[in-house]
Amino acid sequence: MKRHDAASGCDNKILFYCEKNKEASFYEDVRHGVSGGFILHRSRGGVDEYSELTCAEFKDLAVKAHENGFISYFKLRRLLKTVEPGLRADKNITSFETVTLRESGMRFVCDKEIVMKDGKAEVSYYNIIYDRGSDEDRRELNTRAVVDAADVLNVLNKVRLASWDGFHGAHPKNVTDGIMFSLSAKVNGGAEIHAGGSENFPPKYRELTDWFYKVFSEADEKAKNDDGEDA
Repeated sequence: MKRHDAASGCDNKILFYCEKNKEASFYEDVRHGVSGGFILHRSRGGVDEYSELTCAEFKDLAVKAHENGFISYFKLRRLLKTVEPGLRADKNITSFETVTLRESGMRFVCDKEIVMKDGKAEVSYYNIIYDRGSDEDRRELNTRAVVDAADVLNVLNKVRLASWDGFHGAHPKNVTDGIMFSLSAKVNGGAEIHAGGSENFPPKYRELTDWFYKVFSEADEKAKNDDGEDA
């Protein structure tokens, strides 16, 4: 973050507040720079400071503003798109490389993953194992199924996965526990989708997890039947 000398280098219009405390006369806000880019304005007891922001810093402050309750999720998405258009929320997914959904709760951590391989989609369920004395986790395969890529594209577009990009679901107040999730995906020849939350999910999230459950249940049932025939 590079210090900016004076207020003349930025617009008076405030794009959004990052922090605000009227009683302590302290606040941060982000404004447009007159020569392009963005300016962070800090005021502490009447003393003003101005700093030029990189795109990454701007995005971090926008997320902070959303987490502090100053802007809605939808405004956050609009702000993020101004510095990195990426994948349009209403754009269909036409191809995919990987989709990884990690969920964790009080007693479990798992990965539900889709990988494009040889024209088919491998759908895998991994238990995440934390070995005692190690800081790293490892994935233990539980169930795997191979499905048509067209079926995967159908469900990804049905749940509007592209619109999940940038979702940050803050944990609801007065909720003591719940499910945390993080999602990362590579689609459409390189576009990335990232989302996360704690007991706070994007629209149609349950439809995606229900689809995973159906795929894994059918794979487990098939494996049982195959074992019975072999016996």
